[in-house]
Amino acid sequence: MEALLKSIFVLTVAIIFLRYLGCNDPVYIETVNPTDPISLPSGIHRSVLIVGGGLAGLSAALELAERGYNVTVKEASPMLGGRLKSTEAEILGETFRVDHGFHALFYNYYTFKDVLHRLGINDNFQRWGANHFRFRTYKDEVVESKGPYPFNVIATLLKSPNFKVSDIFGILRISLFFAYYNHDTVYQRYGNITFDEWAEAERAPVWFADTVLRPALSVTFNERTVLNAAEILMYSHFYFTGDEKADQRLIAKVDHRTAVFDPWEQRLKSLGVKIDKNTFVTDLRFDKDWHVSGISPCSQESYDHVILATDLSAVKAIFTKTNQHFPRSKQVNCILKRLQQLPLAPPYKVLRVWFDKQLSSTHPPILQTPEFHPINLVVQYHLIEEKSHEWSQRTGGSIIEFHLYAWSFGDVEDRNVWTKIAPTVKDIYPEIFVKNFKILGYFVHSGKEFASFPASLEHIRPTVNFPSECGVTNLNLAGDWLHTDYPSALMERAVSTGRIAANQVLLSDHVRQAPTLVTSNFGPGYI
Repeated sequence: MEALLKSIFVLTVAIIFLRYLGCNDPVYIETVNPTDPISLPSGIHRSVLIVGGGLAGLSAALELAERGYNVTVKEASPMLGGRLKSTEAEILGETFRVDHGFHALFYNYYTFKDVLHRLGINDNFQRWGANHFRFRTYKDEVVESKGPYPFNVIATLLKSPNFKVSDIFGILRISLFFAYYNHDTVYQRYGNITFDEWAEAERAPVWFADTVLRPALSVTFNERTVLNAAEILMYSHFYFTGDEKADQRLIAKVDHRTAVFDPWEQRLKSLGVKIDKNTFVTDLRFDKDWHVSGISPCSQESYDHVILATDLSAVKAIFTKTNQHFPRSKQVNCILKRLQQLPLAPPYKVLRVWFDKQLSSTHPPILQTPEFHPINLVVQYHLIEEKSHEWSQRTGGSIIEFHLYAWSFGDVEDRNVWTKIAPTVKDIYPEIFVKNFKILGYFVHSGKEFASFPASLEHIRPTVNFPSECGVTNLNLAGDWLHTDYPSALMERAVSTGRIAANQVLLSDHVRQAPTLVTSNFGPGYI
């Protein structure tokens, strides 16, 4: 009987989705000025300041520099990369470039992949196949995209050891929900409730919500009880149903500084971009028409356009300081009032440990652990990164990284982080303790700059050109904390908003905008 019900389920889902197969092609954001020149005309000079040397800022810099703009990038850190930057750590007498966390490049990262292609660095990445999950209350899951959509989704469900025949109709109902995903209305309908409230209202099978949908919550760095439902529904569309290959992903063979940011910096400098590192921008300077004319402390420099491409906390700090200089400015107050309503996600830590031994080969290189707070993700870097692999081959040791999102243990010194998480590590990898792994080296990165996406506030999240709504027409924003009118997330949201910000500059100067390929706003149920 169970086999028969499964067969009926497969047939029903196949009929539903075959009707819509191939309806999710990506779309271009239409160029508003296709007849304008591709670059600034000869003799015309325009200067642009970009605050922030992460993905968003460098994306904007590339588009504008290629079109003849004089671009200056100011970055507070001694290196480019933002949250993808690599810090040099001295471990066991060797220098390792340690990324601030593990990052994957998904198929729908169209703008980011375009940048990699233009920089000629595609060979720095490799395919990441199966996606492994470990749970406390469910059996382990292995998700891998094989075959065209929707058969990969059907196969994943049928292979799930947690699949319950009694939930077939519940899964069909949720499948139809995602088939008819509509980005134009999802935030109005579900932006004011949490994901847990949505799952209960839609009667989503508990195991399906816990093992398929909720794991996406952790990558937002938010607590599951806070995050608004619309953001996670968008994630599900963007990463799984927005394209027949949506769940395919790449990972870097080397650290991101070597793989991405060194060549990106070289390209920008070859285009004449001025890059000022270790440079803090504290506030903005305005002219009598309320255009941003410069920044402090570099009060002698002036610019035609400014793009703030920093994280939310830095943008808040800049406008808070600016407001002290212009306390009666309606324009500044308008921007600051909106920013102050947007909260930050809880702090996080990323711990990388050098051990003297290796885990058995039965453990996957990348493991997601959504039910093992504070550990959300574990990566065996010696199995995926060239430098770490070489060290492992030479020493017999391993390099394992633990991602600790929504850190709830308060201030803990770096040297005590392992002690704090060791009991949870033991639940995931008892082998480390049974075989008495010895810690040889240790690196901790702590952060608290990610934006939160709580219910009830999504309607006020700014877009790229929000400052113009407050009367500041030569200032644009860029970053992964902004709202976009198309499905986007994380790295792709950062890169694509950088390009959108550049396009606002191009449009104002009558230079042809750069095309931007994005995921469709609609699920496969829409023709």
